[in-house]
Amino acid sequence: MELKFDPANPSYEYITKEDQANAALENLEKAKVVGVDIESTGLDPYTSTLLLVQIGTDDKSYIFDARALDLKNFTRFKEFLESPKILKIFHNGKFDYKHIKIHVGAAPTNLYDTMLAEVILNAGLGRGYYSLKDLTKKYTGMDLKKDVRETFEGVTNKTKINVEQLKYSALDTLILFPIFDQQLVKIKSENLLNVAKLEFAATRAVGEMELKGIYIDEKKWRDIMVHLSERRNILAKEFQEAIRPYYSNNMIDLFGNHADTINMNSQQQLMDLFNNKLHLNLPSTGDALLALHNEPIVKLLRNYRGYEKLLSAFGDSLLSKINPVTKRLHPEFNQLGTATGRFSCNNPNLQQIPRNSEEAPFRTCFNPEPGHKLVTADYSSFEMRILAELSGDAKMIKALNDGLDIHSYTASLMFNVPYSDDFKKKYPSYRQIAKPIGFGLM
Repeated sequence: MELKFDPANPSYEYITKEDQANAALENLEKAKVVGVDIESTGLDPYTSTLLLVQIGTDDKSYIFDARALDLKNFTRFKEFLESPKILKIFHNGKFDYKHIKIHVGAAPTNLYDTMLAEVILNAGLGRGYYSLKDLTKKYTGMDLKKDVRETFEGVTNKTKINVEQLKYSALDTLILFPIFDQQLVKIKSENLLNVAKLEFAATRAVGEMELKGIYIDEKKWRDIMVHLSERRNILAKEFQEAIRPYYSNNMIDLFGNHADTINMNSQQQLMDLFNNKLHLNLPSTGDALLALHNEPIVKLLRNYRGYEKLLSAFGDSLLSKINPVTKRLHPEFNQLGTATGRFSCNNPNLQQIPRNSEEAPFRTCFNPEPGHKLVTADYSSFEMRILAELSGDAKMIKALNDGLDIHSYTASLMFNVPYSDDFKKKYPSYRQIAKPIGFGLM
């Protein structure tokens, strides 16, 4: 498609003074749609420095130097970003939103996100991360060079922004327009406008969630880790003692202790143990296969692995994510993070924290600050209600209208067990089996 700018020499204005900024805003305030992007020294808004805020039309970009301008006290600039009358195109807008909120003190409204739009248009498939480079290639055929991005990481308040960096920054707003124009046509033709509006509006809420983060009791977490580590080590010792009779070359160290007979994490050595010593004829040492055997040595290994998995997944690696400024965890919540449209979470993945058990009460480490409370809210069987509506299934509709727990009701039919209000507590395994059946029908 024909571009309204020259990719090799994009039109831009570099702004370092308030009078320049006011003149730029005079022009930008006349636009109905603008592109917005930022450049910073890093990914974390709490530990990085905001360098530039680029706001552009389809043929010119205005680059505001956040180091030279007092943007936090620049009321007109903040009001522009928060104006509901002007549509702001972002790419991965949540990232820019967080930096602008922290460093400018503004909460941009009326957002359009080219990354989320692409996810919507592809029904969540292949989400990964639709980079601006990828979308530029798809919608314009142009190769967008992103290597200049790395040069911003070492920039300080005294560093001069060079021409290459300015061109790069300008292009990041200008290129949003041809992507936006073509995506919007597709969104409208697929009747996805309301869906897109909902997702774009949610960006602000998700950004605020990430900025707020959550407190974790670090001491309590470490105490749990110590306990789990002790249990793992005991099981490892019991395993080594249990298999020692099957090996003739038992070695003793200088202190009179038996050395490990085999490496418990070695697939080859475990296969030799199970097949040549215990004659279990296993094709692998995967947990699903080991679960089929009642051999005590196998049970010891499975229990050991359970503790090892907890320690590796939820040990110091999670505590290393505590922000040095806020002393809280700030996970990333990804809208449309799965092919089914649900959220995903990472860095760290708080959706994966195991349910509390007597030995590993992980969730008790997430506590509200003094004077605050944690509140949980959830739609009741949201997907199943949609399924009932679309399918017209009389039994499902009646069960939901009668206030029954639909997964428990499904389980009662599957296993021929009478439904009761305490079904979930009495037959948790039945209910858990029934859930994939319902979701699988979708």
